[in-house]
Amino acid sequence: MIDFQWHVCREGYRWFQGEAYKELPPTGETHHGRYLIPAALDRHRRYIFTKLNSGLFRTVCATPLTGEGIRQFAEEYGPLCYGPFTVKVPTSTPGAFTLYCGDNGGDSFEGWIATLRALRWAVALWDMIHTEDTQQLRQYIRWDNQHTVSFRDGRNYVCIASLTSPLVHPDLLQSFGEQAPLLTPGDVIEPAREYLRTLVNRHLEGQVDVRLLWRLSNKRTPSIPDRHVHFQWCPKDLRAALWLQLAMTIEGEKEYRQCAQCEAWFEVNPPGDRVDKHYCSTKCRSAAYRARQEKTHLLYSEGTSLADIAFQLHTDIPTVQRWLSTTVPANRRRPRGRPRSQPAEPA
Repeated sequence: MIDFQWHVCREGYRWFQGEAYKELPPTGETHHGRYLIPAALDRHRRYIFTKLNSGLFRTVCATPLTGEGIRQFAEEYGPLCYGPFTVKVPTSTPGAFTLYCGDNGGDSFEGWIATLRALRWAVALWDMIHTEDTQQLRQYIRWDNQHTVSFRDGRNYVCIASLTSPLVHPDLLQSFGEQAPLLTPGDVIEPAREYLRTLVNRHLEGQVDVRLLWRLSNKRTPSIPDRHVHFQWCPKDLRAALWLQLAMTIEGEKEYRQCAQCEAWFEVNPPGDRVDKHYCSTKCRSAAYRARQEKTHLLYSEGTSLADIAFQLHTDIPTVQRWLSTTVPANRRRPRGRPRSQPAEPA
């Protein structure tokens, strides 16, 4: 389980082009660039990671690599980390400025792009492994004389394991008694999994703590501990939480699906959920249901037959008739006392 709370500026975020510093007070090397800062100081709301955010690492991968796309993601889920830069923003008073630091600090545009690209690549690699897409993986895995296996990272090959070097995991290519080696010559799935494992570990190193916390009750008093404790993974910031989600996905071979209403990604078939679930939450399922009802009234007012309405909305004629007789379009209220009648086919 992930125990994580994060902050989002209530007033939104904006890009600032100017000076920033790695230290506070602002001394030492000056950095010039583009930084995402909150639109107002100390105006934050906090949210708790729940199963509704279980696919957030996939949602962020779909974020456009543009200033506007990043800003929109931040306004929904917050910055990637506690601002690594102290940003010096001039005020309307000549010679005066405001320092944006800590919760109000800024992350550079280059930092956002680097994180999104790294996470995108890791998720794409996992999808190739999970679906056993050997044709794609052969473009990245190279075996040399059955003694060394490497992974193509950009223009260079990174050695994954080698029998000729004691420093590059020769044990992965060795058999122990009746146990076959983990990596066998010609295979591309397990070498790619080993490379992905080291990649994710590199991004998680020093970014996640493990703590023993009280388990909160799910009953009438959800904020009161239920006298049980359990281990929780506690990422230090949103960036670490996203990489931790990917790590837990790899460990559990989890499946994800996009919500048919809001298009957010959510875990398919976690404990207590249906396999055929198409919405990330009850809120989205209700919104989609209302949208179908409104669409029914719109099509009926345009003269569409009940059979065609049922076909377009993937339902049956009795359901269409029930929606037309029991729901009223938002722009038209039914007078009180008017009898409800079963809708007939339009002329």
